[in-house]
Amino acid sequence: MTGNIMTKINNQEESLGFLERVLKICDQYSVWKIIKALLILMMVSYVCYFAFNPEKIFELYDKYREKEHAELLKKRLDNTPQIQLHCERLLRDANADRVLFLELHNGTNSTGGLPFYYASASCEALAENIRPVADQYADVSLSLLPFSSYLFQHDYFSGDVEDLKNIDKSLMYRLMSNDVTHCAMAVVEGVDKPVGLLVLTYTTAVDHHCPETKKLMEHTALKLALLAEVKKN
Repeated sequence: MTGNIMTKINNQEESLGFLERVLKICDQYSVWKIIKALLILMMVSYVCYFAFNPEKIFELYDKYREKEHAELLKKRLDNTPQIQLHCERLLRDANADRVLFLELHNGTNSTGGLPFYYASASCEALAENIRPVADQYADVSLSLLPFSSYLFQHDYFSGDVEDLKNIDKSLMYRLMSNDVTHCAMAVVEGVDKPVGLLVLTYTTAVDHHCPETKKLMEHTALKLALLAEVKKN
């Protein structure tokens, strides 16, 4: 019993002694200097910890990438129905037969270091009795389509398929194989770079107003740009 009492007394004395030392330090130095010293001590401790445990850095980085991927995947799942809705509206308002949204992405680099540029269909809206062709537009190398350079320079194109003959015969024949007779295409511009191409096609002779179609295309392209690009903080 006496031993327990003595132990408690000693613990109290040690606590008081520690408190007395802290108070002396506070009297000798400003509070800001003490806080700064503690922060420096914490930083040095973290540096030493990661220096002796470098694998922790990779573990933290992997967790960050996994979290980022999950957030981007959720954004993709949330935005895909909205992208489809806008394409369906464009199809209806322009009285078209098919609407394709091609998203741009990078491929591997050439031996000279220049990256290849690709486009893949991520959305397709179809009128009645029109067959899908989106699977034909997966990982399309834009370097093989001269029309892509023309479109990036002019932002918009509208005309009959035969009008493509002097620009890009390859694309002309590709569209003809899909029974396209008339088409309109627009660049979907992001904040600082293009994010996709919007393609609208007709397979039958339809009486439509091209300037009005252009307005519809530009309006839809703006909507798609907001949904297809990750916002930067």
